Amino acid sequence: MKFFNFLTQKKFYINLVIIIALTLLMMWACLSMLGNYTRHGEELVVPDFTGENYYDVIERYSDDFRFVLNDSIYSNDAEGGTIVQQDPQPGSHVKQGRRIYYVIVAETPETISMPNLRNLSLRQALVLLRKYGLEIDNLDYVEYFAQNAVIEQYIDTMIVSPGTQILKKSKINLKVGKGENPVTVFPNLVGMYYKDVRNALASASLNVGRESFGSDDDRKYMRVYRTEPSFEHELMIPLGTKVNIWYRSETKFDFPGYLKYLRFQDSVEQVRLREQKTAADTSAANLNLLMGSEEYIKSVIDEEDDEF
Repeated sequence: MKFFNFLTQKKFYINLVIIIALTLLMMWACLSMLGNYTRHGEELVVPDFTGENYYDVIERYSDDFRFVLNDSIYSNDAEGGTIVQQDPQPGSHVKQGRRIYYVIVAETPETISMPNLRNLSLRQALVLLRKYGLEIDNLDYVEYFAQNAVIEQYIDTMIVSPGTQILKKSKINLKVGKGENPVTVFPNLVGMYYKDVRNALASASLNVGRESFGSDDDRKYMRVYRTEPSFEHELMIPLGTKVNIWYRSETKFDFPGYLKYLRFQDSVEQVRLREQKTAADTSAANLNLLMGSEEYIKSVIDEEDDEF
């Protein structure tokens, strides 16, 4: 058939070979370019950048990663510009050019405007301080008709007017009113973490006194072991009292067992107090019954007649 005559011609096969060769060449070129773009099979291990200055890190690793600043925080314990967090984490396997998000220590402290705490209740003032990233330091109770009303606000001994720019996490002292009945219920602090103690005492209108730590562990592991005064149910103490606190590390002391023991001791004490109260009530009831009897009344009258 004339239609298939081209199969017998040499030119056809030459063209076919050329087409196949060009197709294979194009496929190889595409796959090579795609491989270079995606770096398929090539991975980098993310180093640990924490503790290093971010300028140095970017200079050394800019060919491997793309660095993106995620946030900055201020710390008195670390040098400004130091990387404190990163994502992905150290040891992660990533492609070259992967974005590395990092958090650094700010080189200048963050400042905020001092809020107006005057004429607020102590409870409202503590909430506002936490909202602004400030910390309560000391409560100074003075004669004033409204109990726990904030009269003045200080840093150390200097009055701080509302709107004044101050460092975030500054410690604020408050002058507060005593009111007519300047006592408060003493809270149970045993087992509480160090970071929560000052606010817990301030909420109870009390101050932190001497603090003793049983080891050199990180403060985040420290919990209250005992206090002075010791906790008692319904114990009332003067407003502004300084409470001395002893801490121990939860990594070196069995706090769950200790708290269980204290609860057991407390239960025993409560039973003893209830028994004493019951015995006292019974004795009083028996005395009233005796004093109301005819024999008792007659004996009293006889004694009065004998005196005359």
